[in-house]
Formats: sequence, C-alpha cells, structure tokens
Amino acid sequence: MDHPFVWEISPELIQVGTFSVRWYGALFALGFYLGLQFLNKIARMEKLNPPVLDSILIYVIVGTVVGARLAHVLFYEPSTFLSDPLKVLRVWEGGLASHGGTLGVILGVYLWKKRHFAGSFLLLLDYLSVPGAFSGGMIRIANFFNSEIIGKPSDLP
Repeated sequence: MDHPFVWEISPELIQVGTFSVRWYGALFALGFYLGLQFLNKIARMEKLNPPVLDSILIYVIVGTVVGARLAHVLFYEPSTFLSDPLKVLRVWEGGLASHGGTLGVILGVYLWKKRHFAGSFLLLLDYLSVPGAFSGGMIRIANFFNSEIIGKPSDLP
C-alpha cells in the first residue's frame, strides 16, 4: 500500500451552534438502548416482567460510568485523585476504563437483583451477556470515532 491510512472523521456527529452530539455519547447510548430492547425480548420469551427490567438500565449506566471513571482515575491517574479528589466527577474531561465499567455493571446488576429480581444472579448475568457484549462493541466503535484506538504507525512490511 502506497498511502498511509488517514483517519479524519470528526468526533462530533451533529453540531448545532455550541451544542454538539459526539459519536462516543451517541453510540454509548445506542448500545445501552438496543441492549435493553434485547433484554426485554428475552424477558417476554422467559415470561418475566419486562417493565420491571426497564429499571435495570439505570443501574447498568450508573455502574458503567462510575466504575469506569473510578478505575481510570485509580489505575491510570492516581496522582490526580490524590491532588484533586473532585476531579473524579469530571467525566466529560475523558478517562474511562472498560475493566472498571465491567466491574461497575456487575455491582449495579447485583444491587438491582437484590431489589427487583427473585431469580438467580448468574441467570441474570446470562441474560445480560449478549446486550453487554453488544454495548461493549458499540463503545469500542465509539473509541475509534474518538481517534483513541487507531494504533501507531509502523515501518514493518
């Protein structure tokens, strides 16, 4: 290949004046929304109560963002946390770690299960495996649009 790959896509999906919707936020939200739709389909097939399942989305989103942000700050920027603990709250400045998001989701689902679901925790995690993988994939695609995972140039053949 004679020409290097050039990635010039804007991270903004839509911009109206000073308001913008970024690919990252849109794909993040789309992953969770479609994951919930899939979960509701499973619930109907399993004769569960789908309206109750809608509340799991809040637990999953909060678990994802809080877990991902805390893991990023604690593992990759501990000095930031120690010097300015309130900076942890500034999620709009970037810095989310997927492994922390995964742990946050598991904790959020566990807390939701204790309050809303009489079935097995492992069964609930099983129900969430496909929506979770789909959402994770959407977030990875969003990372690509943010130019976060395009790699580094190489001179290898």
